[in-house]
This record gives sequence, C-alpha cells and structure tokens, in this order.
Amino acid sequence: KDASVDQVSSGTVVAVRTAAGVATTYSILGAWDGDPEKHIISYKTALGAALLGKKPGEVVRVKAGGNEEDYTIVSISRYVDTLGA
Repeated sequence: KDASVDQVSSGTVVAVRTAAGVATTYSILGAWDGDPEKHIISYKTALGAALLGKKPGEVVRVKAGGNEEDYTIVSISRYVDTLGA
C-alpha cells in the first residue's frame, strides 16, 4: 500500500500503449502473484522488470521469445486503490 506513483514499482498499476497504439493496463505485483489472464504480472517477468523504475512518458523495449515490442508508459496508479472502496 506504500507504492509510489512517481515511477513503476511492485504494487503499481501501469497503463501502457504499444507502438501499434494498443492500450493495456498491467498490475505489477510480487514474484508469485502473476495472473496473465487478468493482466497481473510479476516484477520478475521480462515486461515487469523492464517497466520497473520507469516514469510516465518513457518508452521501454521488451524482448520476449523472438519478438521485440516497445511500450510507452501512459500512467501509473497504486494497485491498492483498485481493490474497491
């Protein structure tokens, strides 16, 4: 619950846009919390690790398998704030 929204860290929700313009939101959580179908990824995945420490407006390039994709960070929010009030 102490996650900062200044940069991507474990416990944040990150809105990204691909170079093709596809917008997606990922929750970055702990090593064992991944649920890719719900867009929850571990900070240890290739995408999670690439996003860590980045700020809105920054672009990260992620290699997965034989593919490379660029993601632009659109916004960052706290995961705990998405859990319903």
